[in-house]
Amino acid sequence: MGGNSEMHSRDSRSWEWGISLTSLCLRLVNDFALTASLTVGQVHNHFQDNYTLRTTDGKSSMTQKEGVTLKKSYISYNVLRLPIMAEWQKRIGKNDLYVALGPSVEYRWNDHSRYFVGKSKNTETGDINLNPIGLNIDFFVGYGCVLVYARSGVTPLLKKSKAPECYPMSVGLGFRI
Repeated sequence: MGGNSEMHSRDSRSWEWGISLTSLCLRLVNDFALTASLTVGQVHNHFQDNYTLRTTDGKSSMTQKEGVTLKKSYISYNVLRLPIMAEWQKRIGKNDLYVALGPSVEYRWNDHSRYFVGKSKNTETGDINLNPIGLNIDFFVGYGCVLVYARSGVTPLLKKSKAPECYPMSVGLGFRI
């Protein structure tokens, strides 16, 4: 979660998964196309030390738990994402090399903040003041069925007037089937 060190994010433990339900491609000229897909997924952003995201009187803030050691602490939410990208493709051998860049809009829901003390799961809040709609810039490069992607939020993940300002960012590995 970029843009705010006060979020105490633990990026090495954060993760997301997604499955593209459908994709469309409209060839523009030779090696260039306009592509779109519809992806559903889940995001988990973990926090370091004993920090949790708590909502009190409608405002969300990071708080440090005293007197206990948290095994893990995170926020999670579901996402429905629609990227529309300009894509370049070139056949090399039996596979395609491809690069794409473009915006994506996402709908976010089912947000909550949780933490574990030992094996006990605790829900800190079911309302983290999540912005339900987000806008991102997406990029990917791949060869054959393997791709590497990067996504950066243009709009804040949480409502700025009610929560710390932060922007979702992700880098990952994907597979085309």
